Amino acid sequence: MASATKNPPKSMPVEARLTKVMQTLRKLHDKDMKERLSSAEELVCAIITEDGVELKDALAAIKRMRKAFVNWNEVRVSRLGEIARVLSPLENSEELAIQIRGVLGRIFEHTGGMHLGHLAEMKISEARRALNEIEPVRRHIADRILMAEVPGINMAFSTEAVKLARQLNLIPKSGNKQNLRKLVQLTMDASDSALFFYLLHLHLEKGCAKSKCPLCKKR
Repeated sequence: MASATKNPPKSMPVEARLTKVMQTLRKLHDKDMKERLSSAEELVCAIITEDGVELKDALAAIKRMRKAFVNWNEVRVSRLGEIARVLSPLENSEELAIQIRGVLGRIFEHTGGMHLGHLAEMKISEARRALNEIEPVRRHIADRILMAEVPGINMAFSTEAVKLARQLNLIPKSGNKQNLRKLVQLTMDASDSALFFYLLHLHLEKGCAKSKCPLCKKR
């Protein structure tokens, strides 16, 4: 791997180390960023995978729906049979069509569109409740949606995230999630801050396919 993605040295200022880690995350997950799901698509994906479908097959189904319909609002008002045909060959495509059209309807009912930007105006606890009213999803999916919709959100970090931040010399060995959050928010603007949290969350969730990943080799 190119030297540009090596672990940042301790002698480097912490702000520069954070910037270097961000650059590495962008490179490692360039494809993921290009294929990043919207909040509505995250909920659709959650519905499909909850039915026992593998993630790769759920993502393939979402790609088919993107091609078959103008947008997700068109899916919301389409006939169930049309949606089910696009979802096939997934099993239970008819039931999935009902659930997907249902969640899109609830998004529209709450927001008047197919986005969840209204969550940014809420406290984190309120945003979680509002999202749960639209569609109850697993905590890590809810976190990913909230991080995408609420720049600089006061999101709790997992033990793995803090551990990785220590290994990358971003925070002291005794540092905690508050240290990491403060560093990110003081160094980056709101947009980059939200993207950093999203990419870090994605990296920890998916792992890294690269055997010499500079962010994972010490984990």
